[in-house]
Amino acid sequence: MNAEKKNYTFFQVITRIIPMQFQAAPLNSILENILAVMHGLSFSLTVVTTQHLFDTISKASASEAGFSDCLFSLFLLTGATFGQQLLNGIHNFHGTGILFPKSSGKLTVLLHKKLIDIDPAQFENTDFLDDLNKAREGIQAIPLFCMILFLCVSFYGVYFLSIGTYLFTLKPMLLITLLLAFIPAILAQTIHIRVFTRLEEQSAPLRREHEYYQKAICDREYFKETRILGAFSFFNQLFTDTLELLTCKIWRAERKIALLQLVLNITTFAGMGTSAYLLFTATMNGEITVGMFAAVFAALGQIFDIMDEIVSKHIGSMNRDIGKVNNFLHLLDMPERTGSSGIPDFTEGVAAYGISYTYPGREKPAVKNVSLNLAEGETIAIVGGKRRGKEHPCAFADRDLPPVGRQGHGRRS
Repeated sequence: MNAEKKNYTFFQVITRIIPMQFQAAPLNSILENILAVMHGLSFSLTVVTTQHLFDTISKASASEAGFSDCLFSLFLLTGATFGQQLLNGIHNFHGTGILFPKSSGKLTVLLHKKLIDIDPAQFENTDFLDDLNKAREGIQAIPLFCMILFLCVSFYGVYFLSIGTYLFTLKPMLLITLLLAFIPAILAQTIHIRVFTRLEEQSAPLRREHEYYQKAICDREYFKETRILGAFSFFNQLFTDTLELLTCKIWRAERKIALLQLVLNITTFAGMGTSAYLLFTATMNGEITVGMFAAVFAALGQIFDIMDEIVSKHIGSMNRDIGKVNNFLHLLDMPERTGSSGIPDFTEGVAAYGISYTYPGREKPAVKNVSLNLAEGETIAIVGGKRRGKEHPCAFADRDLPPVGRQGHGRRS
């Protein structure tokens, strides 16, 4: 399976998972976007009402406005701030408390429906088990990925469009504030995709081994081997070595990201200083009012914080999860088994002649030239050592495994 993987582009991933998300939770996905748009507009409304308050106070100091005007402006700012916090709570609760668990549940069902149609022989293939482990991680990654996309478009997109329009009406040069916050951060995040995609590919086999060794140490079904026969130290050493390798790979990836974050923070600091200088010179030249200066200066921290949140948190999370999303899509695109389906009819017994089967990627056949003839109601016992193919005749009869392979021949009824 690994050799046949298709490399999905970012655009292909989006076009695949967005319809998947809307099919999983259509009404909740629409509501999530509506709440995001309202939430984004509430941020911009807070900036406008802040400007109105400071302009009113400035006029009141010059005896051009009264106390009631200042009180009214303060009431507007209070209402906008209260509405913003209310929308923030509703938006967060709906996303994490309703949309995410509902979508994860539907994607779990989709994954298991796909597994029903995959050739059972694949479950003996360690490469497929690694891919299945990766795909399971994608069940939670896809809703998070889609929620971040909704957030970037419906919330952050609306916010920056509205705040950008506001800044442009004040002074077109102030739009450089958004560019100083956005461009360097995006350039730094392009490296994140490669780092975390490579990390996911390398860590999935180690994670599967780590989970198995942990079960071998802790689960009751292995107590005979680990407690009575003394295999605990052996499995504990394997568990420790695997955990050390996995941790080292994660640490190296996180170290690269931390260095990029340091560069991003330095760039952000320089951008905020430049933006503050532009605001100061515009105010001193009489191009903008004191209220505009106060509102935009107060919003500067918010703009850069939001941009840092987008790049470091959300886009960084997308970069970490895109490998998991790809693995989920790869599993969905796996070829399905062919042949007849349904429940076999055993009322006339079972007859199998010359059955042979070799697992994909294996040289030695699991069973070779096996014949079986059972009458209705007859019971036999198949005995033998561990992993000697005892279950294969039953799998053939039940149509779980097709008798194929380089040496496959015979018929089954």
